[in-house]
Amino acid sequence: MSAEKIFIEKKSGADFAHRMEFLKALDFVREEDYFMVEVINRLGWDYEKILKIVSQLKKRKVVLLATSAPLQSETLDDLLLDCFVKDLILQLFAMITEKE
Repeated sequence: MSAEKIFIEKKSGADFAHRMEFLKALDFVREEDYFMVEVINRLGWDYEKILKIVSQLKKRKVVLLATSAPLQSETLDDLLLDCFVKDLILQLFAMITEKE
């Protein structure tokens, strides 16, 4: 897998209005693209915001990969179980992120 474009955010914070590279990256991805982050908290620090971004990516058929969570990039044979496990892991990471 190779990257067509790499976005590097130099600002941090929960306010997306100030995270221009992140917003550009979200705007750039297309159907069947991969949106790769190192950790889930790069999507935000608020549980609801993280799930909202993930939902937007899913609706656009963009695959989210977190390099610190290799299970997210593995695929189980049972697609329903695969979806359930990935959603559960994502929600756990989002909850932990908000609690930090």
